[in-house]
Amino acid sequence: MKKLVFGTGHLVPTLTGKKKITLRKYRPKSHNFKKDEVIIGVFKDGWDILLRITTTTKTKTFHDLSDGEAQEDGYSDAQDAFNGLWLYYPDLKWSNRIAIIRYEVLQVNNVPVVSIVTNKVNPAKSTSSLKPSKKKSALTPSNCFAPVKFLLGRFYEASTSFA
Repeated sequence: MKKLVFGTGHLVPTLTGKKKITLRKYRPKSHNFKKDEVIIGVFKDGWDILLRITTTTKTKTFHDLSDGEAQEDGYSDAQDAFNGLWLYYPDLKWSNRIAIIRYEVLQVNNVPVVSIVTNKVNPAKSTSSLKPSKKKSALTPSNCFAPVKFLLGRFYEASTSFA
């Protein structure tokens, strides 16, 4: 299964549905996604989430990025997006192709599907902020996913009944 890595701070906006797009310096082997493809979103905040691609990856030169597209990803305009992405890609140029990737969190009965096994965050100790835990979860395997409820900054395991 393909993966898409997200930096710190993108987990909660993704789970709440506020973030549904990501802009990346285009790499064909890493950013070619098809509509309805299911991928793993790897969040440096500590959780892996199953994501469904909502439109096939769109590419264009950075110069052709609209302010509206940049604003969808949380930037004030295309220049702000360029400045923000330059921190990740120091060789970024306006002539580079960028990938516009749109997605949504995969859900079961309106509950997000996230990895319940992590060595990054201990959900039992998590409160309003997600802080790394030095302890590894006792659950295995590491690619186990299950629906969880996200409420007031806490994760709760959802019912195992999917009927």
